[in-house]
Amino acid sequence: AVYLTIETEGELQEDFRRRALAAAAAFAVLGTLALPIARSEAPEIWYGLVSRETWTFIPATAVLGLVALWAVWSRRNALGRVSAIAGVAVMLAGWALAQYPYLIVPDLDYATAAATPAMMKAALVVYAVGELFLIPSLWLLFALFKGKNPAVTGEFGASTGELQPSDH
Repeated sequence: AVYLTIETEGELQEDFRRRALAAAAAFAVLGTLALPIARSEAPEIWYGLVSRETWTFIPATAVLGLVALWAVWSRRNALGRVSAIAGVAVMLAGWALAQYPYLIVPDLDYATAAATPAMMKAALVVYAVGELFLIPSLWLLFALFKGKNPAVTGEFGASTGELQPSDH
């Protein structure tokens, strides 16, 4: 919802703003409840959060969340989007570092999860081929939905649907 406050206008923008504020309240409550639960139910992750340099990620996430909340509240949508993105990135980084060297505590660590060199080469080839399809598709998607839409700007005829000359 925070991201969509920039993409919309008017009443729809206000709806997304209200949703972003409600989501922030829910996130604050659930995040606050998760910390004591993590201490008792996930002691390895809790220890990783408080015993290393990762302890700074908790207050950093909270501060970025408060900045995002203030920005959405005061209708500074661009700042809200940036701080929300940064807050999620910091939270995920803290979570990943808190359980290091595990991907899934205590069953899977980074060393056992690594792919073979042959698999990594095959993945790189597949990603390169996929990129040939993905990048043009994304370009077309953004050109259609972020560009000038004749239906919205009134350049289409009201009854015929045909493109009318514009005054530009």
